[in-house]
Amino acid sequence: MSMFNKKNVKIIIYIIFLFYIILLVYDYNKKNQQTLEHIVFKGLSFLNEKELTRLINISNSKSIFSYNLSRIKESLENSPFIESAGISIKIPGELHVYIIERTPLALIIHNDKQIFVDYYNQVIPVNSKTLNNFPVPIINIINILDIVTIVNLILNN
Repeated sequence: MSMFNKKNVKIIIYIIFLFYIILLVYDYNKKNQQTLEHIVFKGLSFLNEKELTRLINISNSKSIFSYNLSRIKESLENSPFIESAGISIKIPGELHVYIIERTPLALIIHNDKQIFVDYYNQVIPVNSKTLNNFPVPIINIINILDIVTIVNLILNN
């Protein structure tokens, strides 16, 4: 009797198929267990990694594939200092965060209130850190007509 009769061939194919399924399950589980090892930030000049890590509020104990990248992007872009953000995962265990920071064009002072504005007329908060890091022209507005004139100048340049 031959070793490769119909019954033996079926058993060998069944064993190979079963082995393949076990490998797929093992690979799937291994991928899902890859935890976040570190976050790589790119494009930072004013902001620092510690502030952004706190802002996105993620922990290293979860699988890297369990994070909602859209939610992380949205929480970053809600910061008044961030114009846009991009998020990607790099295997094994890296989260890459690409940032484009807002760049103020001017510091506007009106009635003892200070704000920075960027090219898109977005307001950037003023504090001691921002005052020391953004060397921009200071515009002291006395009345509402000055505001209209300044906005027109900014938009036309």
